[in-house]
Amino acid sequence: MTNTLNLELPYIEGGQAQKHVTHNEALRRLDTSVQIAVRDATHTAPPLSPAEGDRYIVATGASGAWAGHVLQIAAFVDGAWEFLEPKAGWRVWSLADDRLLVFDGATWRDAANYSAVAPVDALAFNGLQVNGAMEVSQENGASAVTLTATGTLQFRHLLDGVVAGYRGSFVASAQQVAAPTGMPAKNAQRVSVTTAQASLGTNDELTLMLPVEGVRASRLLFGTSHAAPLSLGFWFCAHRPGTYSGAIMNSAKTRCYPFSFVVAAADTPQWILLGGANAILGDSSGAWLNDAGVGLYLCICLAAGTARTGASGAWATTSSPGTVGVSGTTNGVAVGSDVFHVSSIILLPGIALPSGERAPLIMRPFAQELAICQRYYHRQAGALVSYFAQGYAYAATGALCVAPYPVRMRAVPTMSFTAPSTFMFYIAGSNVATSIVQHISTTVDIAAFQVDGSWSLSGGQAGWLLDAGGANSIIDHSARLV
Repeated sequence: MTNTLNLELPYIEGGQAQKHVTHNEALRRLDTSVQIAVRDATHTAPPLSPAEGDRYIVATGASGAWAGHVLQIAAFVDGAWEFLEPKAGWRVWSLADDRLLVFDGATWRDAANYSAVAPVDALAFNGLQVNGAMEVSQENGASAVTLTATGTLQFRHLLDGVVAGYRGSFVASAQQVAAPTGMPAKNAQRVSVTTAQASLGTNDELTLMLPVEGVRASRLLFGTSHAAPLSLGFWFCAHRPGTYSGAIMNSAKTRCYPFSFVVAAADTPQWILLGGANAILGDSSGAWLNDAGVGLYLCICLAAGTARTGASGAWATTSSPGTVGVSGTTNGVAVGSDVFHVSSIILLPGIALPSGERAPLIMRPFAQELAICQRYYHRQAGALVSYFAQGYAYAATGALCVAPYPVRMRAVPTMSFTAPSTFMFYIAGSNVATSIVQHISTTVDIAAFQVDGSWSLSGGQAGWLLDAGGANSIIDHSARLV
């Protein structure tokens, strides 16, 4: 044995000449590897003017003198670059962003990600995503939604905050399900292909879109010189291995950042991470809304034709309907057995993201996530509530009722009824049948209803609007972004 096992320090052999050379080499490796502090973990090429002793973690895509040394520690010593191969458990302090990194044997991770439980920190509540845990499904519950593609781009709401964009000749089914074995989450969004499309048209696609309101995304400062990086993580599982992709896109769909990821094994959940050295760079160009409109779209692309794809890993200008994936990636609707599961989506400003194991722990609690979702969509249904609006008789045959929303909605919502004749006006201890229920006005805070029937009421009588049709008595209030 000529070297130590861990740091590979050279031994001085018995009777060796020039012993000082071996000894000095060992000291130099110790000086490089002990109490490591690197400049950063984002460089893919050597800096132009490194100082003696500077150290870096070589980022993915390394070139020049760093080519072939991804994830290694590059040290500038005696006017040349030397490289250390990290081992699992090595810890490095990153000076650029003041954080401790740990090498897990495959990649460098933020040391904070190794907490056994979620700490009380900003990660738990600062996620830009809505319903990333796939727990809230007000409209569809656990019922399957059929996606029958056509020659025009279609959009269909699946879970709260999750929209399917699709075009082509394939048919798919989408449903909220229990997360598959190996995915550390409660629920997942499943997409199953039922009718395959072997060859995609140039504009065909199947994409899961998560729109993020501008007021949520505004802290990124996209479109300015202060644009911050964006980190993305999600659990993903595919029946068929391959290279899949996605994109970050602005509301006008004129600025897009495509990204790709590899699924190595069939039906095996894996944590997809674009953070740290691989975080999405902030976009200082383009128009990015910071109001109640769409601030950005997160697209997870399962299949896309050539007109809907672009180059990976860089911001590009495109034209509506935008770029949703990366050129040459797997056609996820090519086989009738194609199935996908997605869960634990998190979008965070900056470059730090949790490990895949910790990600589910920092999802917001259900009650808080539901309140966020109700800003965009609220369902009143007989299966959930009976007496939901209070009012008074304004005439012998009519009443006015109002119902506050659980949270202030994003915008004045549209209102739609299922089986409006199943509603009744409750007054003086009895239910009075109605002939029609309709909304007459609404704000972001309150919905107002007009109830008409063949009654004989006295003006000013107080009462309640009652849904008597069970699950068939449904009122939808929509202020969705899409």
